[in-house]
Amino acid sequence: MRKQLLENMGRRIKMAREMRGMSLESLSKAMSPSVTKQAISKYEKGMAVPGSSVVLALSNALNVTVDYFFRQHTVSIGKVAFNKKSSLNAIDAKAVSEMVRDHVERYLEALQATGVKIPAIGEMWPKSVGDERAIVSMVKELKQAWNIGDYALGNVIEILEQHGIIVIEIDNSNGFDGLSGWVDDIYPIIVLNRSLNYESKRLTALHELGHILISVEHDARKIEKLCNLFAGEMLISDERLIDILGGKVKGIFINELENVRDSYGISIDALLFKMKRLGIISKSAFRAYQQKKSNDEELRARVEQSSKAKAETSHKFVNMVCRALSLDAISSSKAASLLNISMVDLRALFTPLAES
Repeated sequence: MRKQLLENMGRRIKMAREMRGMSLESLSKAMSPSVTKQAISKYEKGMAVPGSSVVLALSNALNVTVDYFFRQHTVSIGKVAFNKKSSLNAIDAKAVSEMVRDHVERYLEALQATGVKIPAIGEMWPKSVGDERAIVSMVKELKQAWNIGDYALGNVIEILEQHGIIVIEIDNSNGFDGLSGWVDDIYPIIVLNRSLNYESKRLTALHELGHILISVEHDARKIEKLCNLFAGEMLISDERLIDILGGKVKGIFINELENVRDSYGISIDALLFKMKRLGIISKSAFRAYQQKKSNDEELRARVEQSSKAKAETSHKFVNMVCRALSLDAISSSKAASLLNISMVDLRALFTPLAES
């Protein structure tokens, strides 16, 4: 029992440190009272148990609850593999991997408690595609399979979660927008930067969905292009955009594009790129727009203005924990542990309107 406790606590200290992108030395310096990096290394290896004052110092330095270090998982995952990590250095990539590992383990525990199963994304995916026509066909097939029709999409994150994708939002300021991949080669995941605005988060989420559903048979540049096309087609189809704007136009009217942006949740830049590709505007008109946007601060601010004050987010995990708590499938302390919050915060979050 003691050995298991030591190993579990050591694993969780190391996980929390790597989630914060901290070295043993930087963690040592961040702790008060100070603890040597050699001592922290022993804790992580399960060779020693930190005292209560050290646990509190670790909690403060790593920005996790004290309970975090004692949490026992009934579900454990192994490999976290991303489709791409080009925008992240080794430390940031490791930090994101550990954040994903921690979140998915808690997510699966909540699923286990409620008896809910993650739906499979289907045997038809991933699919081999090679050009624009194939992407358009693929999106039609996907929308039909997911029964979402060729209309403006609602909450994209909720749609992904309803169809077997685990979506995780994290705080990251290192220029990373999104990542996608698999956990244990079983669970598809999409990781999003929480700070993205409404349109950017929707486009990024669907771009990463493209990485999951499109088989890798091309070089990285071609795959990125196909995923961009996929995301744009998911938000508004070529056919629907042509119906709204008509055929080729001579000028670009921002008021009209703002109406499409507000209705479909797609940025004006993404719309103009799509219009250029479809021949609705000429390449020279697109270049002229880009130059004007670069030189006109007022235009740039208007174009980059989001249609929503708040970006989409996911409530599924919190709702699952709430459901498990209401069914007495888990205790309050377990709920707090799964959400990685204190009991005080849990009581503020879960205030039942009535009890039977």
